[in-house]
Amino acid sequence: GPPPDVAAAVTAAPGGGPARPVRVVPVALADPAVADLLKPGDLVDLVSTIDADAHDPGAHAAAADLVVARAARVRDTPAGRSGARSVLVEVPEELASHLAATAATSPLAVVVHG
Repeated sequence: GPPPDVAAAVTAAPGGGPARPVRVVPVALADPAVADLLKPGDLVDLVSTIDADAHDPGAHAAAADLVVARAARVRDTPAGRSGARSVLVEVPEELASHLAATAATSPLAVVVHG
């Protein structure tokens, strides 16, 4: 089964602010090697790799729609079976279901915050 902390409620207080409910969601990566570059605490944007309009020259305007979650905090980067890699990320409670559904249908790319 899934790790016990997957989709578990936790609280986070980034920057010392008030605690907010978050969920931990497992995300399969489009490029498994990227998991080796991530460490717990990193902030990442998660981007869908499915682009139905990829052949449309005007599709660049829709690029923002491909971002599934912004500033997700990496919780862990467990090693997967068969070379597959995923990361556990913390996201606001209200985004968790959408992120989990998207991640279940397509591996996601990550953009690491600097």
